[in-house]
Amino acid sequence: MKTETNILKNLFLLFGFLPLVLKFPYMLYSWQNSPLDRWDWLFLSIFVVIAILLWLPMESRRSEKCDFEAFWAAIPLFMLYVSSYFFDIHLLGILSAILFSWTFCWLIKGWSYAYGVFPLFGILLLSSTSTCYWLEYFFSVSGILLKIIGLLLFLVWLLMNFLTRTTVCKNSFCFYCVALVLIIFSATQLNTLQYRGEPFIPEFSSLQFGEFIGRKQEILESDRRFFGNSILEKYQFASDTATIGVLAVTCGNNVHQIHPASHCLRAGGWQIDSEKFREVVLKGEKLQINEIMVHNQHGSLLIWCWYSNYGFSTGSFFGFRRHWSKNTLWFTWQIAVPIIFTESESRIELEKFLNDAPQKVSKYE
Repeated sequence: MKTETNILKNLFLLFGFLPLVLKFPYMLYSWQNSPLDRWDWLFLSIFVVIAILLWLPMESRRSEKCDFEAFWAAIPLFMLYVSSYFFDIHLLGILSAILFSWTFCWLIKGWSYAYGVFPLFGILLLSSTSTCYWLEYFFSVSGILLKIIGLLLFLVWLLMNFLTRTTVCKNSFCFYCVALVLIIFSATQLNTLQYRGEPFIPEFSSLQFGEFIGRKQEILESDRRFFGNSILEKYQFASDTATIGVLAVTCGNNVHQIHPASHCLRAGGWQIDSEKFREVVLKGEKLQINEIMVHNQHGSLLIWCWYSNYGFSTGSFFGFRRHWSKNTLWFTWQIAVPIIFTESESRIELEKFLNDAPQKVSKYE
């Protein structure tokens, strides 16, 4: 009877992985197609190997009784998972699905077991798609380097839990985990979600305005693959003092085909030197842009990126994702100028270029 009960418990434990299984096709697609995610499958492989090796040894930490306090964590995590479909945020769904599966370990095998295997699920979290990009975005350090450091720390933590039966208070542990998440998503970063500038939708198809003369560039097959069903336009403009590159995107109905500008640049082989928000005045109106400085073997670029619909604009990809809907037409731009002398001079050239460019103010134009 006891054996049958344990079998049923283990089957129920596997049920906790169902949300993650539903996300697996998307994860597999990203591992195959995204340059920044291509190695993330290794963390899943490490998780599987260690889980098999530790399955029986970790049973010594198992409790005979279920710990129903796990529902206090499982229910909010499941709600986050469901909300990821409403808000169309895959990363939120993957992270919440992994932690939800961990809460089933807590529910079925008790807190001591759950704490013991938590570092193992930490390794599984490292397999989440897009985490390389967001780690680099928040910490300005190589995402894969941070993941390797995280892997080593989780392995050391797991080894300590395996060699000892040390545990911590469940309430304190959950509190510190939530506090860590809130620290990472700092108030400064969350404030960018709220920023709304005036709409700014420049029009470049005239190919001549102010001091600038331009030509349209060919859209490559790699561009089409990267942006899917969005409408792309690429231009090269020149004046007596500057050369300006333009990527203009009319966003399609699949928000997952619109990526942060720095993600696109890294995928294209550029190294990010800095990335920050800047408030600029264009045509007498204030708006927020995302300023990125990059370099490769051919030189350095200063790039301004922003997102706009006919109601407002934002420089934040987070802000764009927060407000995006299939019923609203969105545009995004990457405007690049080589850094020949100083950054200040490059900014002046971008301001002059965008102030001279014609602007759409209505979708009927």
